[in-house]
Amino acid sequence: MSSVKRTVRLLVLTALACVGMATVASAAQAEATWVVKGEVLPEGKEYPLTCTQALQEQPMQLTSSVLGAEVKLTAEVECEEWKIVNLAHHAYSTGRFTFNNVVVDKPVNCEALDFATKALTGEAVEVPTLPTGLAVHYVPVVGTTVAELEFLGAECALEGVVAPLSGTVAAEVEPLNVFKEIQPYRFNSTAQTDTGSALKLGKSAALLTGVVDFHF
Repeated sequence: MSSVKRTVRLLVLTALACVGMATVASAAQAEATWVVKGEVLPEGKEYPLTCTQALQEQPMQLTSSVLGAEVKLTAEVECEEWKIVNLAHHAYSTGRFTFNNVVVDKPVNCEALDFATKALTGEAVEVPTLPTGLAVHYVPVVGTTVAELEFLGAECALEGVVAPLSGTVAAEVEPLNVFKEIQPYRFNSTAQTDTGSALKLGKSAALLTGVVDFHF
């Protein structure tokens, strides 16, 4: 990963008005735990999260290329089975993103099925080069495959191709100790580059952009 970031020993920062984190070790260790409605979330107890496409924002966009053909598609994103949990003084979050109402802009004459990611784990990392100084770095819980995209269309250059989306992806989030009812996660090229994340569609580099709102 990039040398400009420093890992924070917690996973995902979705901090809301009634949900936050409390430091349980020295600042150097940067360990943290989830606090819900003023109380530390009991060890091992799961607490559900939801997320939606950010209002007044464009749909999520994925750009890349497959077999030499430029790929550009948009979709609306939601969360599935997302949860937070405290384990050994560390705050974790896992879940899946679903991509619905997928529209393929490129290649022309192509369609793609709606799809969902594999289970992901998010890790909060300090990134001084980002405006907020903080990002969430996502990795698959198992293996390297994030999702699979299937292209359709009798006149589509990629008809029948199933392309794996693999690697890691990152989103810029609000600074530490900022509490909001809605926490925007901003997927962009800067967060991707400055966290050292690397996402691929097939064998080509890919970029996921857009804003997702996490809330309870």
